[in-house]
Amino acid sequence: MLRTVLSCLVLAHLAAMAAVTVGPQPATVIVPIPKHLATAPFALLRVAGIHPDAEQGAVLRIFFGHPRATRATSVNDPRYAGAVTILPPTGGRPRNVMVSPSRKLWERVRNQGNVQVTLVPMNQGKTQVETLEFTTGE
Repeated sequence: MLRTVLSCLVLAHLAAMAAVTVGPQPATVIVPIPKHLATAPFALLRVAGIHPDAEQGAVLRIFFGHPRATRATSVNDPRYAGAVTILPPTGGRPRNVMVSPSRKLWERVRNQGNVQVTLVPMNQGKTQVETLEFTTGE
C-alpha cells in the first residue's frame, strides 16, 4: 500500500517534469510519447541529466508499463527496455544516455500516448534523473 502511494506521488511529481531521485527504491514516471512517434518503427528513450552517486555510480534497469518492477524482476520480462550503467568516478558532471527498447516492446507501447517508465536501481546509491523523453535520436 505504501509503495503504491509513493509511486503515485512520484508519478504526479514527474508529470510536471521535475527531477526524480531513484534509490534505494524504484521510481515510476509517466513519459509522454510525442504524436509523431506513434507510427515510428522505433524510438529511443533519452535519459538526461543523470547525477549518479559519486562513490557507487549508477546502475538502473528500465521497464515500460511495469510500475511494480523491482530488483528481482528479470531482464527477460517482456516489459524490460534496457539499462543504464555509469561507473565511478563520475567527475560530478550529469550524463545523458539513450536507451533502445526492443522493437516488439516499442510497438506495444507507442500508441498509448503515455508510458509508465520504471527506473529500478541495482545498487544502493541514489541517482537523480532530470529528464526522460522519447526521441528518434536525430
